[in-house]
Amino acid sequence: MTTITTSDELPLYVDGPDGTIFTILTVPPKPNGVAVILVPAGLYGLSVNRNRFSVLLARTLAASGYHALRLDLHGAGESTGDAGDNRLDVPFSGDVIAAVRRLEMMGLERFVFVGSCFGGRSCLAAAASVEGLIATAFLSVPPTDDDHSNRQIKRRAETPLQVVERGTVARRLKGLRSRETRARYAGIVRVKLAARAGRTARGFESVVSPGFRTAIDGLSRRGIPTLLAYGTEPMAADFDKFSRGSELGPILDRFGDQVEVHRPDVWLHGFPSLRAQRVGAELLDGWLTRIGLPGFDAREMVPVD
Repeated sequence: MTTITTSDELPLYVDGPDGTIFTILTVPPKPNGVAVILVPAGLYGLSVNRNRFSVLLARTLAASGYHALRLDLHGAGESTGDAGDNRLDVPFSGDVIAAVRRLEMMGLERFVFVGSCFGGRSCLAAAASVEGLIATAFLSVPPTDDDHSNRQIKRRAETPLQVVERGTVARRLKGLRSRETRARYAGIVRVKLAARAGRTARGFESVVSPGFRTAIDGLSRRGIPTLLAYGTEPMAADFDKFSRGSELGPILDRFGDQVEVHRPDVWLHGFPSLRAQRVGAELLDGWLTRIGLPGFDAREMVPVD
């Protein structure tokens, strides 16, 4: 396999609507005319991802002929701007569209989106604006607008010191004697328990995000091959429920064989382990091959832990 190194990579600064987006373009030695845009999980994935997963993926894709662009969403990493609350119902579609326009200026016309978590939601929101989109892959993309998924990935990304510090704060709070404070934190606990049970503080069941449903529906009507993958993370249960019901079931049926849904037995959200990264790479490899695009050897990319 062709070896791709930093000598094949080009930093590009893209003017987005909310700041300057830092990207790295990995240039293939033998281009196949397709660009893959790798969009990370919000503030925590960045353009490198855990264990340099995005770096290895971009270079492996380039060895197979793809231009591979990885980026930091605005307000994160080397990009400028303010990320704000990083809410799932306000994805950063402008960042993705700006990256596409930059690649179009370089003569590229065919695009594949690969997005994880909040990055996937940003890709979904951008899809309707990209005429040259030929395929999309979404790995652990929240189907609701609840923010517990972002908290989960943040918690898994914490260092041991941060865990200790968080525990110290918790012990301080436990020692508070104020009745008002106790009542306030009791309310917080009830909200968190309700969210974990798949319900909001008012007792309503979690519902599919309108933005998620609309974007998936748009992809199905355009006939764009789409990969949807969820592991053992809690959001997978929401997706299963929605896909069996009227919220997403008819849309997935309309996709027909243009959609693939995978449920690997590994926590995929945030790629927290080498096994999760290996599984994610293998899913992408097989899917690209099945939709008629060049695949790659995922076994050469991520070692077994």
